[in-house]
Amino acid sequence: MTPNGTIVDVGALVKVVWVSLVAGVGVTTAFSLIVFGLSRGNEARRGHKRPAPAFYALALAGVLVCAWAIWRGYEFVVTKA
Repeated sequence: MTPNGTIVDVGALVKVVWVSLVAGVGVTTAFSLIVFGLSRGNEARRGHKRPAPAFYALALAGVLVCAWAIWRGYEFVVTKA
């Protein structure tokens, strides 16, 4: 049908599926770290327990990962020609 190439680039399709799965699981995990860190940090703070800052640091790490993922997605869309 197409004399100069193939209809579907299977390698590119596999790459899209692989990257989408990794990004979806990664961002979902990072967001769950935010929720977990904030909820456990608030519980620890109310109970006057010591590790509350560690939970808040975990939530901050999740925020940074989500912000990085948003920035990379934006950068990819804007710079793609």
